[in-house]
Amino acid sequence: LRLDRAELETIQNDNRLHWSDVVHSSSTAEGILACASERDGIIVMATGGRSRSVAIVGSTAATVVSHTRRPVMLVGSGTEVSERRPIEELVVAVNGTTAGESICRGAIALADTDRFDVHFVVVVQPTPRSDDPKSDRRFGPTGDAHVYIADLVDRYQTPGLHIEGSVIHDPPSPASGLARMMRRRPQSVLVLGTKGRTGMARLRHGSIASRIVSESPVPAIMIPSIGPVASTPD
Repeated sequence: LRLDRAELETIQNDNRLHWSDVVHSSSTAEGILACASERDGIIVMATGGRSRSVAIVGSTAATVVSHTRRPVMLVGSGTEVSERRPIEELVVAVNGTTAGESICRGAIALADTDRFDVHFVVVVQPTPRSDDPKSDRRFGPTGDAHVYIADLVDRYQTPGLHIEGSVIHDPPSPASGLARMMRRRPQSVLVLGTKGRTGMARLRHGSIASRIVSESPVPAIMIPSIGPVASTPD
C-alpha cells in the first residue's frame, strides 16, 4: 500500500492515531522491523495470503513475524473487516503441549493491559478406528480434553479478568474448526503461537498456523512460543 504524507495525516486524524511515519528501506519487512524496534507495542499488518497457494501468508508478514519477539497482529485474506466491532476478547489457541501453552502468559498480559476477556480453546480430532478416542488423536491433547482445558483455565485465573475455555471436536482441520468458532465471536481476536525464526518459514508453505490466519474471519495475534518444535498449532 503506497500512501503519501497527506493521505497518512488524513488516516491519522480520522482514527485518532498518535503518530505515523514514512520509512525508507530496501524492503517492506526491513522497514517495518526498523520502525518497530524504536517503539513499544504490537505490530499490526495485513498479509496477502492466497488461499491454497504456496504463499498462504505473504512473504513480508512471514519475515516480520520470524524476526521479532513482539506480538504481531495479522489481518488475513479471510478477515471480515467491514463487520469489525470493538475487541472484547482474546481467543487463545493451544495444542496440548507445554511449549504450545507458553503463549498463555503473553496473552494474559495483553488481556490485562486492555481488560479483554480470555478464552482458551483446543481443537481435537480422534484418529479413525481408535480404541480410545481420548488418547489417540490426530491433533489435540492426550487424555480428556475437557479436563485439560479446565486445568488450563484454573492455572491462569487472574484477578480482574474473565477467563474461560472450550473444546472444539472433530473438525476437518484445526483451521476450519477455529474459523467456525471465530465467526460466532466477531468481537474477538485469535491468539496463536509461533516457533520463532526457524519455524516461521513454514507459514509460507501450508502449515496449519498459516491456514488458520488465512481462514480466520478475525485478526490473529502471533506470539512467539518458547520450547521445542511442537510449540506451534501445527
